[in-house]
Amino acid sequence: MTDPSSPPPSPPPDIYTLFPGRKAQIDALLPILTHPTLPAPPTIFLSGLPGTGKTTLLKCLLKDVSNMAWVNCVERFTERLVFEGVLRDWGVGRRCDGIAEFVGVVKEMEAEEKRILVFDKAERLRDMSSTLLPALMRLPDLARFPLTIILVTHLTWTDFRSRIGSLDPSYTVHFPSYTKSETLAILAKDCPPTEDVEFFVSFVEILYEVFSKPCRDVRELRYLVALWFPKYVEPVLNGKVTRQQTSKLFGFIQPHIKDALHSVYLRDLSSHEYQKASVKSNHVYDVDLPYYTKFLLIAAFLASYNPPRLDVRFFSKGDVGSRKKKGGRRGRVSSEGGKMRQQLLGPKAFPIERLLAIFYSILENSLESSIDIYQEIASLVSLRLLVRVTTPDRLDGVKCKCNVGLEFVNAVAKSVKFDVGKYLFDFV
Repeated sequence: MTDPSSPPPSPPPDIYTLFPGRKAQIDALLPILTHPTLPAPPTIFLSGLPGTGKTTLLKCLLKDVSNMAWVNCVERFTERLVFEGVLRDWGVGRRCDGIAEFVGVVKEMEAEEKRILVFDKAERLRDMSSTLLPALMRLPDLARFPLTIILVTHLTWTDFRSRIGSLDPSYTVHFPSYTKSETLAILAKDCPPTEDVEFFVSFVEILYEVFSKPCRDVRELRYLVALWFPKYVEPVLNGKVTRQQTSKLFGFIQPHIKDALHSVYLRDLSSHEYQKASVKSNHVYDVDLPYYTKFLLIAAFLASYNPPRLDVRFFSKGDVGSRKKKGGRRGRVSSEGGKMRQQLLGPKAFPIERLLAIFYSILENSLESSIDIYQEIASLVSLRLLVRVTTPDRLDGVKCKCNVGLEFVNAVAKSVKFDVGKYLFDFV
């Protein structure tokens, strides 16, 4: 048996390198968790925002510790699953349905070595029985062997105190958010072995400056680095630019980063699936919008690229549009003498009233009474398919403009069997 007076085990030589910015937490946890005989606090509370390394560091410290039970409270979402998982990790295979039965089994167990019980995502325990947390906090006092309960959560102890009452953990360790230098040091570890470290770090710094405000989660930043670095280095591999031309490289990756800003924390595609999808043609559009929303988008495109004076000609359902007026304004003329296409001039702003007039004109069937057309317009604005050009505080005279191109609208129109070309002034 190890002498209790012996010095605590020294930390692995590379653990401080593996976990930048976590020296204080390592020095606080390593002696009390890894020494085989020295008594540990009965309850330890680890708190910190998601993505601050709590679970990863604790698993690294406990990887060689025997008699340890690890419970993920998301996977084990009922009391029975929690109790049976703990007993199975301790070598006791039996059914256990309630907290009283679990405490009875623990009181009957005998062991000389200390045991460690970890509850990851411990905030989920608050959704179970009101007596579960108080019983777990008193469990080390009832056991016949040295027992340490560790709660790992992103909440503070104040959020648990209302359920547990006056019981406080014996030992608390807080994991603060990573600083910029610590985050860059962690992201730099994902550098591919065949890639230059300085070049990879320069890309990581660009990505951090863009995403540091909307996203501080290191796990999400690592996902974004894995997703966009192949795109960043692609012009170099194709011979278009050199590794030293960072401004040109940023110009190539900038459109992709703008798209990623709208879907932070959303897993639309994995990095592997994105690389497969990027090989396909950029002109293939997969549009998944409600039926009437598609017609609203088509109407918005027609309102942006058709002159208002021609609305009667294109969208009148009577015989007014068939009558031609003599004289009148002509289309804008280019320096070569031909008519300048509106597609080259870009979309024009239009009032909502004009959008609705065109929408009801191109819609073959009457609108269902259950459809809230203004909610559909708001959905298009939130998806950035429509852009509001008037100020948000202006409630009357709202103007928008279409934010998609002709190819995208053609794909949408094709899905509803609508011919956009018949209603565009550029193609008349």
